[in-house]
Amino acid sequence: MGAVDDLRKRLDAVEQRLDSHDTNRTTAAARIRELEEYVDVVSSPLWKRCIWWAQGFYFRKVGRWYGAGDL
Repeated sequence: MGAVDDLRKRLDAVEQRLDSHDTNRTTAAARIRELEEYVDVVSSPLWKRCIWWAQGFYFRKVGRWYGAGDL
């Protein structure tokens, strides 16, 4: 039964590694989306950024809109 236990341990290790990779992929995708939004805002024309600011969009909080009572 030593071979079966060894195989089970190796399978558990592979499963843990896959779970870790999936978590890292999800985290990386979220960070990439945030950076894409930042680049989109930074590369937008100044007049468009001024309109966004007037509508409640804050440059330092990319992708987040606030109402009057949220601040």
